[in-house]
Amino acid sequence: MKGKSALTLLLAGIFSCGTCQATGAEVTSESVFNILNSTGAATDKSYLSLNPDKYPNYRLLIHSAKLQNEIKSHYTKDEIQGLLTLTENTRKLTLTEKPWGTFILASTFEDDKTAAETHYDAVWLRDSLWGYMALVSDQGNSVAAKKVLLTLWDYMSTPDQIKRMQDIISNPKRLDGIPGQMNAVHI
Repeated sequence: MKGKSALTLLLAGIFSCGTCQATGAEVTSESVFNILNSTGAATDKSYLSLNPDKYPNYRLLIHSAKLQNEIKSHYTKDEIQGLLTLTENTRKLTLTEKPWGTFILASTFEDDKTAAETHYDAVWLRDSLWGYMALVSDQGNSVAAKKVLLTLWDYMSTPDQIKRMQDIISNPKRLDGIPGQMNAVHI
């Protein structure tokens, strides 16, 4: 691990978690798209790749009526500015400030029962990390980005999380089987 900063390791560890568990069933991006697509609410568009020799054509399922006619393969500078204006409110991140840290929640629920059923509270770290990445890309949000990153750092540096990381590094097989999820770093 020489040459790797703690932040790089933190980001790599979190981004490498490709699936999550919700109410006992594995949830992947493909399963979410299949569910959304079965409702008929998605617009299916196929695009040519800019580099077809290396990358095949790809398809997008667009779930926003507001954006379905805005997505295309190429954009002019003016069209990009139009997209930025169109999505300005959607891209604003709301910080949740608590005495123990600053968080970004990608979703909120009207009642505790719904939140508990979805296990949404278990992915706050992932959402805060993505939010940090968005905030840090805008100079006007550097203070907010720093608050979110320090909260993530505080959580990931707790003795329980460090022990989980050390245990998995020393014995990756601890992730195998049903109890393996509880051995992983909790995100």
